[in-house]
Amino acid sequence: MPQLQVDPEVLERAARAASADRRTAEQAAGELGRAFTAITAALPGSQAAAAAELAGESLVAAVRSFAAELAVLAGALGAAATEYVAVEHEVSAGIERAGRRPL
Repeated sequence: MPQLQVDPEVLERAARAASADRRTAEQAAGELGRAFTAITAALPGSQAAAAAELAGESLVAAVRSFAAELAVLAGALGAAATEYVAVEHEVSAGIERAGRRPL
């Protein structure tokens, strides 16, 4: 039967990376919003301005949605790391109580 080896530290590093990427995406969304505001202001009353405004709103919403997904991923990875550490401690304690030494 194949065994799965899980390194909680790897999960924790991945959670930190996802969290950092989330912050970067949130900053990018704000910068995109400001950039598209400037673009639409430079094209007052034109169809191009309306199109730029719609494109900007859509892009900002997509980047914010991506940031939210990264937040969920970071939370799940962090929770998985915590759970694996707890299970490792529980298994080790059970083995010691049974009078055996962990491998």
